[in-house]
Amino acid sequence: MSCSICKKCGHNRRTCPSKGSPRYPLINYYLNGKEIAIIKEYSMDKKTKKNKGEIGEINTINYLYDNRDDKDIINKIFGIRSRIVLIDPSNNEIITDKNSINKSPGYVKADIIIDFIEVPIKHRVSIKCNDGSKPTLLNHTSLNAKCWDSKLKDHIEPLTSIVQGIIDKRKSGVYKEDIPCKNLELTDIQKKCLIEVSSYFTFDGTGSCDSKCCADSILIVGNSNDVSNTSEFKDCGDKESKEKYIESILPKLRISLRSKGMPTKEEQIEKCRPWIYEYTDKKGNIRLCGALHIRFI
Repeated sequence: MSCSICKKCGHNRRTCPSKGSPRYPLINYYLNGKEIAIIKEYSMDKKTKKNKGEIGEINTINYLYDNRDDKDIINKIFGIRSRIVLIDPSNNEIITDKNSINKSPGYVKADIIIDFIEVPIKHRVSIKCNDGSKPTLLNHTSLNAKCWDSKLKDHIEPLTSIVQGIIDKRKSGVYKEDIPCKNLELTDIQKKCLIEVSSYFTFDGTGSCDSKCCADSILIVGNSNDVSNTSEFKDCGDKESKEKYIESILPKLRISLRSKGMPTKEEQIEKCRPWIYEYTDKKGNIRLCGALHIRFI
């Protein structure tokens, strides 16, 4: 089986990263006599790597910075009439230069900390922007992720039962790649598990570690060019509030198993086996889809 090679960058892929948004090359290798295709992210320039949603998040923070002294705008967005101070969640320093505003690191769930000056309130806000693809809550996480060995260890069994149900119905043609969560036939235990796992990834941590700055609220932005008129803010200050919020949006979420985010070492793939759905794409590549992905519909 042969795959095209990009003449500009040399990657095993159909599209050169210079032609558009960041892409992910197929890494082909043999596993138990089968040629397997795994999508693996390669390093890119930080500016090039930002997607539309991430740019939208930065645009939103820029808008808040520009209007930090406008009580009417702040009240319209957050329901709190006050001037604000913006704080970088990665270093806990007050932002005094707009040029220093950037996307938070992956290990930080809060995109910005907002200190309301007139009232004793401070929020660690996660921003979800609809400028590009629909926002993600759980991003391409396989069973090889560290979180399943520690923080979320007790959730593996009920989550695996959900995933295996998805795989069975994909094989039978009932489901395609993206399944609306409202279409899942969940037991009470499975639903509780899905809510708690989604809550953790939304507010408290990633597949590799707990967040260095957890989020306690969420700001959904419909259009970063019109933040004050397209935003919805939700305060989720404790575990119960976070899980209630996730339960309220569950009908608006979709779940899938993806090949992007899968490990490439054989022993790691075997660890992921209970979540893996195999299919052959139009080019004859065998895809191992075992990375869980949850996003808005």
